[in-house]
Amino acid sequence: MKTISSALVAGALSLAASGAAFSATCSSETYLDGGVSVAYDIDDNVVAQPSGTNSGCWLGDTAQDFVSDPMTVNTEAVFGVSNWEYLGKVDGGSGSDGSYALTISGGTVDGTWSVSSSIFDDYVAFIIVLKGGEGVPIRPDAYVAYAFTAADGTAGDYETPFFNINSGNDTNISHFTLYGLAGGGYIPPEFLQGEVPLPAAAWMMLSGVGVLGAAAARRRKS
Repeated sequence: MKTISSALVAGALSLAASGAAFSATCSSETYLDGGVSVAYDIDDNVVAQPSGTNSGCWLGDTAQDFVSDPMTVNTEAVFGVSNWEYLGKVDGGSGSDGSYALTISGGTVDGTWSVSSSIFDDYVAFIIVLKGGEGVPIRPDAYVAYAFTAADGTAGDYETPFFNINSGNDTNISHFTLYGLAGGGYIPPEFLQGEVPLPAAAWMMLSGVGVLGAAAARRRKS
């Protein structure tokens, strides 16, 4: 797998692609509790282990992440990206699905998750989208997406970000959906931390820069 430092990646991709940066936290979103505005504290409800990290939390605009074309995560440009690819879905708190083996174990409130490490052979990043269960006044009342890069990992823990607005008790996760972000389009700078796979277009650009540099050096010597 080709990797390169985040500084070079960011420089190459700033020339190869454009897009708006995103807020990598759900804590910037608020809800009303007894007339008081309260920030969501759900940024780390899904993390990889042993890193204990993710590459961002995103609160959707709607309750459901529809996977039919056009997919909700693309029409809503989750993490500023509109070319996510659907990779699998697990209903409830147990099961496995898709070519990259999205696997959920534990239950609808907490447990463990994993995907195949081969996902980073084909994708720069992936997101796991959680949808809340039906039947109670829950918050958030929209899906929640958690992003992961190679620097984070491909397995970890989850805890429901959803709760009953009346009782404050945790509520169930309805399903988990996996989406991948391939190279070649806009990649949020927040996904370029540490050593990550570099899209082919950026490698070609960096190679071109190297050729031009070598040519300039030869001219200086002559």
